[in-house]
Amino acid sequence: MTAVAVPSEPRAEGAALTDRLLAAVPLLLVFSWLALLNAWQAWLVPSPWLFSDELENTQLARSLIETGETMRRGVPYPMSSLWVALTAPAWLLQDVEAAYGLVKFLGAIVMTAVVFPAYALARLIAGPWASLFAAAAAGSVPALMYSGLVLQEPLAYPYATLCLFVFVRALARPTPRWVLGAVVLALLAPRVRPQLGILVAVLALAGAFVFLTSERGLRLRARLSGWDKAGAAILGIGAVIVANEWMSHRSEPWQQTTRYWKHRMVDYGLDAAGAMTIGLGVLPVVVGLALVGAALWRTDDRTLRAFAAVAGASLVTFSFYAAFKAAWLSTQVFGRIPERNLIYLAPLFFAATAFWLSRGRLPWLAVPPAAAVVAFLLVQTPYELGFPYFEAPGFSILALANRELAMDVPAIRRALLLTLAISLLLVALAALVRRRPRALHALGALAAILVVAWNLAGNATAQAGSREQGRFLKGGYTTPVDWVDRATGGEPALYLGQQIEDPNQLHLLEFWNRSLQAMWSIDGTAKGPGPTLTPDLAAASGVLHPDPGLDYAVVDHRINVVGTVVDERPGQRLVRIDHPLRLAHAETGIFPDGWAQPMSGYSQYDVPAGSPGTMVVGISRLGCGVEGLQSTATVRLGTLTVGHDKQPAIGRVLTERAVPIACREQHELRLPAPTEPFRVEVVIDPPFVPAEVDPERFGHDRRVLGAQVGFRFVPPGDSP
Repeated sequence: MTAVAVPSEPRAEGAALTDRLLAAVPLLLVFSWLALLNAWQAWLVPSPWLFSDELENTQLARSLIETGETMRRGVPYPMSSLWVALTAPAWLLQDVEAAYGLVKFLGAIVMTAVVFPAYALARLIAGPWASLFAAAAAGSVPALMYSGLVLQEPLAYPYATLCLFVFVRALARPTPRWVLGAVVLALLAPRVRPQLGILVAVLALAGAFVFLTSERGLRLRARLSGWDKAGAAILGIGAVIVANEWMSHRSEPWQQTTRYWKHRMVDYGLDAAGAMTIGLGVLPVVVGLALVGAALWRTDDRTLRAFAAVAGASLVTFSFYAAFKAAWLSTQVFGRIPERNLIYLAPLFFAATAFWLSRGRLPWLAVPPAAAVVAFLLVQTPYELGFPYFEAPGFSILALANRELAMDVPAIRRALLLTLAISLLLVALAALVRRRPRALHALGALAAILVVAWNLAGNATAQAGSREQGRFLKGGYTTPVDWVDRATGGEPALYLGQQIEDPNQLHLLEFWNRSLQAMWSIDGTAKGPGPTLTPDLAAASGVLHPDPGLDYAVVDHRINVVGTVVDERPGQRLVRIDHPLRLAHAETGIFPDGWAQPMSGYSQYDVPAGSPGTMVVGISRLGCGVEGLQSTATVRLGTLTVGHDKQPAIGRVLTERAVPIACREQHELRLPAPTEPFRVEVVIDPPFVPAEVDPERFGHDRRVLGAQVGFRFVPPGDSP
């Protein structure tokens, strides 16, 4: 009888595959629940509100799917992120609200997918259940607020975490495949988000450190004499100086910021670090700083040393970038705390915390310095309690404490310091019970639950703020949101306005209506993203140049073009143009609330034939609320001519009146209008700044104002 051996390899392979699938179930459950939570919160955001970022990404995605080329308002523009290409198919949906909802859904799913590389990163140095904590925490951070916005972060956050995992794996156990993968991912990073270009520096710095602390590096350093080391140090300093000069000659932001605003870099960098520390729950930052600081120099574990090298290099490069960018923006637009640029460090801190949860011990000498750094950050950081503070979502937990628990800033600071004390207590207790597995696991579970709960609370608060902001903006917008598209049947249209002070409503108009192809203004106040235009006045009859050849125009209520009104909404009207594009009348220098600049004007291009009409000019300071503001309003009416700047001007003065105007006074002037195009100008001298005359009531209003000015042309035969 012959015995036949049955090979066992297929069964063993099948069992191994089953084991791996079963092991993946907890991670898949974490992803599923967090993805559901984040997608639900993103779905509740009713409208984009972070302008102009969301509008620009939308413009690029729409143009890519419609024309195959990324453009802003019809002008080619480079694609700054692969996320634009990934979301572009969503805009195949004709319903704008449905397409917007799909983009938010994709953002929530992709950004929550950070749990997978975060788990892999933590698994390099920690056990499976502790790594599961790192994954859950990375998918719960307040920065997940960005998943409900049309931004680049939904792809950039998980991609950066993937890069960090591959970097650590390649440096710990280098093989050609892993090293090549690390290099390729670093080189592709700027295509995901330009800021991630610094991952090349992270890989280079971490690689250099790992080499210098390796056996080969130690042998090389041992052969160097003291003079050799001094020479190398001098060469390094010289290289930094040369690189700085090279950058200064090629980048004005670099030159201005690194030479004149270094103190702002320090301030904003520390503030961003403080916001991140608060948002992550304090404990992960204490543990992370202690572990990285000790592991950089005192460990024989190659993987842990590689992790510390990547984490240290990331801390340096991302912090420098955030500080540099914030300092530069503070000189151009605004000053904000740039935690948004540090969110990519979160998985590193959670992985370090997972290591501590697995081991229960940290190098004691590294804990006090780490605690001192965190305490300094908690005390010196200026707390922002705005709702939401989009540049620093880590502050959302403070907004929760302020709004729900009525805690003021001193109380919040005391609570944060108490949180630091509890964190140090947990670290000490873990060291005491590290030889008792059950007690250590219970303590670790408690710490993990507290950190994840802290982040989920901050996430929920940040998401709630995003919803409120979207509701606020959309609440002041007309319905249906795509009213221009409906009225034009999708045919292209332009917008023409004046004195555009707050562009949010116009950004919403452009976002919800694909037919808007151009944003123009007659006074140069149109806003980006994308090109804007101030058309020239080609003739006194109101003809504008250039003529885009579009059949529809949405015009500000202080402007009218010759044509047929198709639809009208508060403050705007949609006109089917009678070509050529020609103004009927237009006002300039008047803000949306009716207050005018020191000089305002009215141009009447379309003048009915027959007897003269009447021009009514109203000048009022009833709303100034401050006594003693005496000024003179000079009103001139004359024939309209095209000035040297290709804008309307008074040719021959026909009427000139001067009237005194003070607070709580108003005047109405009725002036005979000629039978040809004419212009009226009102000059008020001296003007005033509301914030200067009454800081308590109008401290936010820094405009230079004259008075509330109104113009009305009464055609012949009508009663003024």
